[in-house]
Amino acid sequence: YLQENPSEPIKERIENFLLARFGDPRVNRMRWSKVGEDEVGVLSRWLTQQSFELLMHVLSSTNNTGQWKERAEFWGHYIKHQFVSEAWVVFGPDAYRQANRLVRDGEIKSRGAFGVLERENIQPIHSAILMKIGRLIVSEWTHDGKIRIYTEENSYKPKLYSSRYYPSDMRDDSAADFVKVHLGDWEWDVDTFIYRSTQIPGPRRGIPVTTPKIVRAAQSFCSNCGQEVPQRWLDARGVCLSCGGGNVRTR
Repeated sequence: YLQENPSEPIKERIENFLLARFGDPRVNRMRWSKVGEDEVGVLSRWLTQQSFELLMHVLSSTNNTGQWKERAEFWGHYIKHQFVSEAWVVFGPDAYRQANRLVRDGEIKSRGAFGVLERENIQPIHSAILMKIGRLIVSEWTHDGKIRIYTEENSYKPKLYSSRYYPSDMRDDSAADFVKVHLGDWEWDVDTFIYRSTQIPGPRRGIPVTTPKIVRAAQSFCSNCGQEVPQRWLDARGVCLSCGGGNVRTR
């Protein structure tokens, strides 16, 4: 599957078998050390998308998708076009328990790993996702959190794949190279910073992007918002995860 994806049922079976048998390669690197980089890269690509889906599942299950909807559409562009090479979800304590429950109850068919935030000055349901886009590390928070972006040279950038994180470190604006709240035309400002730093086109630039066959073949459309998303993001009614079953609050 270096050049194309399998069907979703086969993909899930392969993914879950490998994770159950050998562990997540992002946190169990020694067990995967004799496997070629290209082959590990296939599973890593699947897990990058899975991390994004996992966060949306947890938000949807707790009815907290309202503020996340526009962010899901924005970052979905980078996920869809494979501009996000790595991703890692970090849950607040309550969200972490919810994620484990969803996995345990089979509502999320995944054995991928994720991190947890120490209980500091945060709401326990608040969470974050770390994404590597080109030479940048993006830290995107749920709810009323900010976007913080770090260059690869920044010694204060958060490390992906840690098991525990301190919110005070992740929310230190002075450590980041770019900080943005989700107000006004925040998408354009974030899009512009990423493009100037990496030459990777975002959803607001209007730059044509050829979607790889490996991604394009798996896309479908949400019956509620019309967004183009992977098939497994849709529920039985054809409504995507970011719509939260159609009962979302919009800003």
